[in-house]
Amino acid sequence: PEPYTMPKALKPAGYTTYGVGKFWSGFAHRGFDDYIQKSNMLIARRTMEPIFDYIDGHLDKPFFAWYAPRLPHVPLNAPQKYRDLYPNEEKEAQGYYANISWFDEKLGELVAHLEKRKIRDRTLILYVSDNGYFLPKSKSVFGENGYRTVLFANFPGVIPPGLRYEDKLTHTIDILPTFLDYAGLPARKELEGRSLRPLLEGKKETPWRKYLFGQDTRGSSRRSPASNRYAVNPDRMKLYTERNQLFDLKSDPNEDKNLIADPNYKALVDELRRAVEGWTRREDDGAAPPPENPQEESEEESRAWNERLQRLDLELRTLQAKAPDEPERDRIQAYRDIAYDTWGCAVRDLGDIRESIRLSMEDNGFGLHNLPKP
Repeated sequence: PEPYTMPKALKPAGYTTYGVGKFWSGFAHRGFDDYIQKSNMLIARRTMEPIFDYIDGHLDKPFFAWYAPRLPHVPLNAPQKYRDLYPNEEKEAQGYYANISWFDEKLGELVAHLEKRKIRDRTLILYVSDNGYFLPKSKSVFGENGYRTVLFANFPGVIPPGLRYEDKLTHTIDILPTFLDYAGLPARKELEGRSLRPLLEGKKETPWRKYLFGQDTRGSSRRSPASNRYAVNPDRMKLYTERNQLFDLKSDPNEDKNLIADPNYKALVDELRRAVEGWTRREDDGAAPPPENPQEESEEESRAWNERLQRLDLELRTLQAKAPDEPERDRIQAYRDIAYDTWGCAVRDLGDIRESIRLSMEDNGFGLHNLPKP
């Protein structure tokens, strides 16, 4: 069966749903009524028309739009005016910051379009991020800097500006219940997330969760003993159960000083361990099994997919070897990174990847004419 997604959950309230840009998931249309994956490298970098056209066609009905340009992701090819904002940064940092400013300006254009169409005051915007750039203890690392992200909310006249919470434990699992709450729909009781609406609207005394849990199941089955699990409390004390590590995130946000052997924290460690074990039991006993992936692959299909990507990478390497100077070699490397970024993910649409790379490279004076067909 198709997973229970935001687009599916909003249907009973009459919402139409639209996605444009990056969205790593493998089922048809990612659950949206209309979804444009091949705009991954197109939206914001070259045009805002797809999202503007969708908004213009739905001014008189409720809609949910997922706007996800591949920014500030590689390639770091922002126009020079954005690079000029960071003259004192080294090359790679300058390119990354420039991409951020590029994204920021395009997000401003999206908000301005909502205002122009006079629907800004009835539009809730949630801004979420993924895990960012490859920095120490960051992307692809099971640690605080690898998965802690920002979440901003804006709803004129409803959400007071300037609110900030340091003592409330929130998670992306709270986004679906939040949207359902604002849409006037009940949330499924088995959902672990909670609506953020009372917090967003300034009700700071709202009773909230005592712990936040997480796990890394890469290389292990769902909630198996091999999983790395953790719990955080509102004081920002975090225990990794399998690693036997305890960190004070307020004083040690990079998780450098393990406090597990400090006798002063023994009671806290025992408390957090019990909390993790209780969460694991609740999830195993009460949660429905994960939905089957309709695009689950055989070993042969997975091998064929990787072979096609390797051929794509070979052509990119050939172009890279022929590049006349280091800047062009670096730019081609960015496109190789895009291909590598798809390995192992749920999206199995090489045509979309090829189209994304082709569009972006053509913008920068390159051409790929003989990419391997999917």
